[in-house]
Amino acid sequence: MTTRTLTVAFLVTLTSCMTSPSALTVARADPQRGALGGVYMSDGTQHSGELLALDDSTIVLLAQDRIAIGSLSRMRTLVFDDFITDEVGPERHISVRTLRKGRQASRFPYGIT
Repeated sequence: MTTRTLTVAFLVTLTSCMTSPSALTVARADPQRGALGGVYMSDGTQHSGELLALDDSTIVLLAQDRIAIGSLSRMRTLVFDDFITDEVGPERHISVRTLRKGRQASRFPYGIT
């Protein structure tokens, strides 16, 4: 094989392995834990805990030593330290800007897999 063929093969392999967004463009969690706060549900109940992860449709909390996963469509308001939003609930969609801010407040800004 020629050097050119090996170089092209290396570059193709290198670029095909990228699965995550650039670290420079994604919010970074500074502390070792997520923001503390709570969610207010559409039915009037409240649940509090540490914000572990947030995406466009669900939230993950550490509440009383248990992992809780909730649908944003069933919530009315999210209140976590400096992250407060009412862009949740039925028929509502969280904005990209708010989602970034919420991810930055979470323990796992890239999500949990």
